[in-house]
Amino acid sequence: VKAVKALLKFAGNVVEHPEEDKFRKIKFNHAPFQNVLGSRPGGLEALEVLGFRKVDIDGEPFLVMETIPAHLNSVYTQLKQQVEQPQHPQPQPLTRPPVSSPAPIPQPTTNFSNPAVPSWQNMGGMGGLGGMGGMG
Repeated sequence: VKAVKALLKFAGNVVEHPEEDKFRKIKFNHAPFQNVLGSRPGGLEALEVLGFRKVDIDGEPFLVMETIPAHLNSVYTQLKQQVEQPQHPQPQPLTRPPVSSPAPIPQPTTNFSNPAVPSWQNMGGMGGLGGMGGMG
């Protein structure tokens, strides 16, 4: 995690301050750099992906980014997302699938003697008493 944060810092400094040369040069033998990133497997390769190249300046080794690569912003964004994501996502609770209820039983809507006519229209003048005529 420290190495990724260091890469993020190096890339972020260049992205945020592209005009400042001091952010595009790393002392290769600097102890904090070696402890966190320089001596780690893949550390130098990761810096090369960012655009740094090993050069000697007055007999001393440096990693220098002479030109800012076009992909640096994209790499910086991806690194930032990796650092900001939780390291151990919380387990999601198990949920049961919803129990499906049986389909409702369809109710007849047509008169069986004439399927085109709804059953309530064939009841004629019931007088509110279900076709039994009036009571009196």
